[in-house]
Amino acid sequence: MSLIVNFQIYDYKIRPNMQIINKEKYNYLTNLYLNDDLRKVALLKNKHNDIDFQFFITQLGLLKKSENKFPTFFNHRCFFTEKSYQQATSELLAVWKCNHFSGKTLFDLTGGLGIDDWAFSKHFEHIYSFDIDFELNKLVRENYIKLNIKNITRFDKSAEEAIDIIDYCDVIYIDPDRRPISESRVHSLFHMQPDIFKIISTLEGKFDTMIIKLSPLFDVKEVFRQIPSVTKVWCLAVKNEMKEVLAIIDSKSLTKQILAVDLSSNYEHIYTSENVEGSSIQVYSQNEKYFYEANHSLIHCGLWKNYFHELKGNFVHEQIPYMVFEEPLYGFFGRKFKIENILDFKPKELMNYFKTNGISKANISRRNFKLNPIELYNKLKLKEGGDDYLFFVEDHYKNLKCFHCKKLE
Repeated sequence: MSLIVNFQIYDYKIRPNMQIINKEKYNYLTNLYLNDDLRKVALLKNKHNDIDFQFFITQLGLLKKSENKFPTFFNHRCFFTEKSYQQATSELLAVWKCNHFSGKTLFDLTGGLGIDDWAFSKHFEHIYSFDIDFELNKLVRENYIKLNIKNITRFDKSAEEAIDIIDYCDVIYIDPDRRPISESRVHSLFHMQPDIFKIISTLEGKFDTMIIKLSPLFDVKEVFRQIPSVTKVWCLAVKNEMKEVLAIIDSKSLTKQILAVDLSSNYEHIYTSENVEGSSIQVYSQNEKYFYEANHSLIHCGLWKNYFHELKGNFVHEQIPYMVFEEPLYGFFGRKFKIENILDFKPKELMNYFKTNGISKANISRRNFKLNPIELYNKLKLKEGGDDYLFFVEDHYKNLKCFHCKKLE
């Protein structure tokens, strides 16, 4: 059973003196100017002095950017703020992760723009969402009217206020932010607000599952170290770009899990492993024809070695997520390339090779190598881009190598 106690429901009707904008005119002007240059539209202020034109211009600019990231919200002409837009999960990722949870009630203690709440609302009877940004909350409530969502209740209250009124619920969701007073680049839960540790201790025994959304840079080992009660860590990427780390406390689970996920609109890669890494590795030779780079989600969560061992791949180096193979691998979790040549790192010889093969531009990556990409571009007189990919490494034999490759789809 899911209960809410000691709570007075907020009046969600926007008071007359707080009306955002005439909705009919907003939709009319949005559709009229959506494909126009924003700078030219901004010059029409005097033509539309019966509305808050600055608000309209801001919304039009954000809406233009939202089509790929939030297609449903774009189609319904929803409202945004710059900060909430930047911090929000994409619809693609929100839908995927929210499909894995369900129940009667979910409490979102840091509501934000509400993309996750929107996705969760399809799997829970009711969502109770909290945020202290009053102006953002007005926009979010308007959005839920536009989206015809009736099972999300949004409160102008903090996470700390929310935890005092939770008796029991199925899921707690929280997306903590770095404290403004912290200048540290160390990604630690001790530098976050609201206080994750206080929330966990206060709500112990009052939820089935707690989901903590963290920065894509957050170290997986640190998650387990700082929060021993975490049972699952999911590293989520979209098109090989890390987007977020989810730390999950499942009160009914006795095992630990690490999951790597990469998504696009037409594929889904998922990998998890409880196997211990092999004690020995297979090392590459000069005869392999295909070059493979593990997906960033695999690299970030530390599962790339397990994955390479399962594939019986040949490692370029035991600490580098590059693998080579004699035959093409279909469905590989990462980027795939055809090897054109494996070359020693001798700059003059490399420049002659590039000139002979008509290579003036390339995409450079390096791992375990003494020069960074900018230094390599300058030293080898190359520009960035093109169809050639150069991977610079110090290999297993401590030789400096350049793998010249062409990308495979």
